[in-house]
Amino acid sequence: MSWEETVRRSSVIRESHRENLISDLRNKPDFHWLVGVPNRFCDRLQGDFFEEFPVIYLDSSSKPKSQWRTVMVVNNTCDLPSGRSPFVSVAPVFGLAKFLEYVARNRKAQGLANFEKDLRKNQISELLFIPALRGFADGALVRLDMICSVPASFLDEAVSHKTRCASFSQTGFYALLMKLTHHLTRMESAEVSRD
Repeated sequence: MSWEETVRRSSVIRESHRENLISDLRNKPDFHWLVGVPNRFCDRLQGDFFEEFPVIYLDSSSKPKSQWRTVMVVNNTCDLPSGRSPFVSVAPVFGLAKFLEYVARNRKAQGLANFEKDLRKNQISELLFIPALRGFADGALVRLDMICSVPASFLDEAVSHKTRCASFSQTGFYALLMKLTHHLTRMESAEVSRD
């Protein structure tokens, strides 16, 4: 099914927003419409970006590592009010150029060019390309394969210190929902057998 048909059939996307989303999706690979300034009506939304936020991951020897970096909030907006949940899930954000340098160490030049092209078109499931985000002159990548949970008190602190640097636009938010859905709940290939 095409993106346009998906949008038209969706019960999640408001009818009044469908044509704007279809128009923005036709502009791919220009994704500058995804995010903008922080939302002025709500101080914590799904997909908001916060600077200087802690993330944690396990290294190859199972040792926990933590870093302070820009993150995207993954939780649904209704789960984000202060005191609602003890944890919040966030996805770390990386600079495009540094990420491509890392990938280049393990790929051939031709494979890297195709990988970057697919990445910029947002066709790689676990990576969300954001072309314009404060602090990332060459574009940013949200690593959906590195989502982690941290105490919600960090989000409360980030909100009070006003470290939020961007929010998704309305059509950008719908694109985020499609990306998360595709990454987390897409059908498996026909070759997968479950007994």
